[in-house]
Amino acid sequence: MAREIHEEIGCAAAIGRLRFVIENFFELGDLKAHEIGFYFDAELSRPLPFHEREIIHRVRDGNSDLEFRWVLPTRAALDELDLKPRPLRDLIAGNRAGVAHLV
Repeated sequence: MAREIHEEIGCAAAIGRLRFVIENFFELGDLKAHEIGFYFDAELSRPLPFHEREIIHRVRDGNSDLEFRWVLPTRAALDELDLKPRPLRDLIAGNRAGVAHLV
């Protein structure tokens, strides 16, 4: 995961504890999918610019254009995004102890 973060935003990161495991069932066109996501804390090795409304990095991944921006971990800020799977909003804003597993 640290390698991916470095590759995507050019900054080293220390990967922390596992926070959430989310099993997500969805359809993408005619494809039925079952995704298992593992979500970890991560700490960047240096501060990056933090402007809530500004895209800080763009990259093309296959046929997808990805945009990165920082968002405060508040419910109001997360509700402004098309963040999927939807339970991530509550989990991030809640900042609870332990590992949450949702299906």
